[in-house]
Amino acid sequence: MNLARCALCTLFVAATLATYAAWRKPTRAQEPSAPPMKSMDANYLGTDPEGNYQKALDAAIARAQKVLSPTGNAAFHWTVTTVAGSVSATPAKREITVTIHATL
Repeated sequence: MNLARCALCTLFVAATLATYAAWRKPTRAQEPSAPPMKSMDANYLGTDPEGNYQKALDAAIARAQKVLSPTGNAAFHWTVTTVAGSVSATPAKREITVTIHATL
């Protein structure tokens, strides 16, 4: 009878240890993590030598799209951060530069 109790206790301890060991293992294999993706948030400039704001803005957005979404599939958000220009009389020139900050 003591031998049966000893065997039963040993079986119980072994089952408890096996359960604990299985519980502590990760459920799936640990995969090496990829390095964190470099942030592609940046400022992009667009310039129009004729002073057309819309053309300068379109040029800035096109540059951002070329960098952030080369395939044209990724959506990104942008905000106009600065608008600057210059006017000169000789030769007549009205250049405008639009800077946007774009994020994925």
